[in-house]
Amino acid sequence: LLSPILSFYRRLFLRKKIALGEKKWYKLQFKFLCIDINDSDYDIDFEKNTFSKNFNNIKNIYTAHTLEHISEGQVKKILIDCYNSLSSNGTLRIEVPDCDLITNDYNNKREYINEIALQNKINLVQELGFKDIYSKPYMAYISTISCYVDYDIWKGGIHIPVLIDEDEFNQKLKKLNKEKFYDWLISKQTLEQRRTNGHITWYNYTKLEKLLKEAGFEKIFRCQPKVSFNNFDLTLERANDLRTKYSLIVEATK
Repeated sequence: LLSPILSFYRRLFLRKKIALGEKKWYKLQFKFLCIDINDSDYDIDFEKNTFSKNFNNIKNIYTAHTLEHISEGQVKKILIDCYNSLSSNGTLRIEVPDCDLITNDYNNKREYINEIALQNKINLVQELGFKDIYSKPYMAYISTISCYVDYDIWKGGIHIPVLIDEDEFNQKLKKLNKEKFYDWLISKQTLEQRRTNGHITWYNYTKLEKLLKEAGFEKIFRCQPKVSFNNFDLTLERANDLRTKYSLIVEATK
């Protein structure tokens, strides 16, 4: 009951702090205007539209686990939008899967990978009848970088890792450098799968920093959960989520 009321309030009064990729019902809060493709305070399809014409002089822009769902070309436009919409000293805070951290976890203790493999076993194999291969650790790893969304078999959609032969996966992992390996994983999606906007763009710090500099940002800081170098409002951050531990968190200030 409170969610629509808060959404109405945010639409009327909030313009200085916006959250890209957040649904209106995620959290009972009155600090950030939520923007997403649907079911948000302000609906925008990020693959087709920009948002800067509707907002300016923004203090904080927050986006968590959204940019990996958007094509790289459009991400570049969104980051330029963010830069243009921010006030002087305004800050953009980004959280995305950190492919380097996740790769290190896969090659070593597999804390995060084993958790995802268990989720895949329960949701995909046991609940939906997928083959056992979908519960393997290497498929869990793939799902963090290259996956599509099936909206027909699961209400609201479910992420499904692109299916790759394990031997081919291991060969490419050994042969390619990490950036080319991430590109290769995403290239294994069909055009139809890519159109579902699962994970279609990968990130590590080097790549994200480059994209932010191209958008005009010069003051770029890598952050830890619950930590901001720019007094950023962390109301929406999911700091206790295991996913956050294996995420890349960056602040860029205009």
